[in-house]
Amino acid sequence: MKRVMVIGGGPAGLSATKELSSLGMEVVLVEKDPQLGGTPKKLHYSLLFPELRPASQVIDPLVKATENGNVKVHLNSIVEQAIQTGNGFELKVSDRKGNSQVEKVDAVIAASGFEHFDSRRKYEYGYGIIPNIYQISDIEKMLSGQASDLHR
Repeated sequence: MKRVMVIGGGPAGLSATKELSSLGMEVVLVEKDPQLGGTPKKLHYSLLFPELRPASQVIDPLVKATENGNVKVHLNSIVEQAIQTGNGFELKVSDRKGNSQVEKVDAVIAASGFEHFDSRRKYEYGYGIIPNIYQISDIEKMLSGQASDLHR
């Protein structure tokens, strides 16, 4: 059975994990955070593009798909080292407690996600200076009813 490591437990990594697992492949999923779902889960997105579906309708089934026997999940973990061996790879996965484990796989998918840019770092955008200029995280808070949490 082919074994694939997916680095990143956000929407892209979860989608890859679900598809590979459905094809009968063994998947090793590595996520640096304590939960799967990536930025949409961490920032409590209300809707996801392009269909504007509720984020939970998209993310929750992808997370649920990792609970089958073909998927091994490493949370709070990072890949510290990768060595190509023959037709595959040996990757050293370490968690925050300092425990390490070597995973042997045939392929690696990097789906490392993203962080929102803090618009305060570019004063020319006017964010925090000019009224009614918002960044995507502000709009997400408005959509999810957390608008009172907007602080600049």
